Amino acid sequence: MFQNKTMNLIISLLLSVALWIYVVGEVNPETTKKYDGIKIEFTNEESLAQNGLALLDPGVLTVDVTVEGKRSAVNGVKEEDIGVTADLTGRQKGKNSIHLEVKLPEGLKLKNISSENIDVTIENRISEEKPVKVSFKGKLADNTEPGEAKVNPDRVIVSGAESAVKSVSHVKAQVSVKDFKDDRLSVETKAMPVNRKGIVVRYLTLSSDSIKVKASLMQTKEVSLKVNVTGEIKEPYQLDSLDIPETVVIKGAEEDIENISVIQAEDIYIGDITKTSVIPLDLKMPSGLEVASESKGLSVKVTIKGLSSESFDYKSEDIEVKGLKTGVSVSFEKIGIKVTARGTEDVVSGLSGDDFVISVNLSELETGTHKVKLKITYTKELSSVSVSPREIQATISEE
Repeated sequence: MFQNKTMNLIISLLLSVALWIYVVGEVNPETTKKYDGIKIEFTNEESLAQNGLALLDPGVLTVDVTVEGKRSAVNGVKEEDIGVTADLTGRQKGKNSIHLEVKLPEGLKLKNISSENIDVTIENRISEEKPVKVSFKGKLADNTEPGEAKVNPDRVIVSGAESAVKSVSHVKAQVSVKDFKDDRLSVETKAMPVNRKGIVVRYLTLSSDSIKVKASLMQTKEVSLKVNVTGEIKEPYQLDSLDIPETVVIKGAEEDIENISVIQAEDIYIGDITKTSVIPLDLKMPSGLEVASESKGLSVKVTIKGLSSESFDYKSEDIEVKGLKTGVSVSFEKIGIKVTARGTEDVVSGLSGDDFVISVNLSELETGTHKVKLKITYTKELSSVSVSPREIQATISEE
């Protein structure tokens, strides 16, 4: 009895295995499989260029694709075997919705796609010439720095969607400091259009995809900086301070910089300045020497401040008489006298009428009526002091 049950169990197991093998190997049932993040490719982009248009960078676009088919066919498919495209033929300026096309290996069919359409922006196509700037990657030894690099080409024509081209600050040519051999560097590197933040702007075409870079490794040295300031600030303004850098870091061949101790800047003129200003310095660099990167853009800050003014009223009786001869007296016409003082706000705000003395000198005058000049004396630090009127009528009489 026990042997019959065991035999039946073995037969059932063999039949199950045989059935599974038949279903899998012979019947090959339908199955599905999902592929995530299939990248969308754009086709016929050249048709846009022919119409003066360009695709604005849409970013990296992907969709999820679910396929179905015989198990054997599905199991043999890889992600790269699935193609998802967006045809740009006939697209117009502005927003465009494009239907996606899915290409599958033979024997498979599309069951589902996460998005059947994508939205893109088409703009006018423009071209602009951009400067090439070299960026050095890596750390150099102390007191060393690359000299000014020579690049070929030094300008590159960037073409593409208008807003993207406008956002390009320059074309970056990045090289590694490890490429310096015996203090010399000569390499060819990729041209990368970047914005002001240094981020690469995509979906653009360049007149040159590569840049040849040559540079030499220089020694750096800090030396004194001499700056001559000419001119004077004119009223109603006054010089408050001059912020002048005292040193500059230069670079060059070691034998060229070892005897350099001072660099002279071109004179700067401040006579026409009417507001606080920053004046760039133009350095007189000896042949073969350059300004090191840390001293690029040295400048003088000229801080000025406006002058305040205050007026004080006096009478002719307030005039102090000097040099009057004995036996005579003097009388002045009865008019008002105004003294106007101009200077910095902190000085002017503390002035009073007692800070000024109005006087006349009569030592060389005889009896009679004369026009005499008014003189103002004071001890405060002021920019200017004026008096109105400048002259007054004085009558000298015998006593």
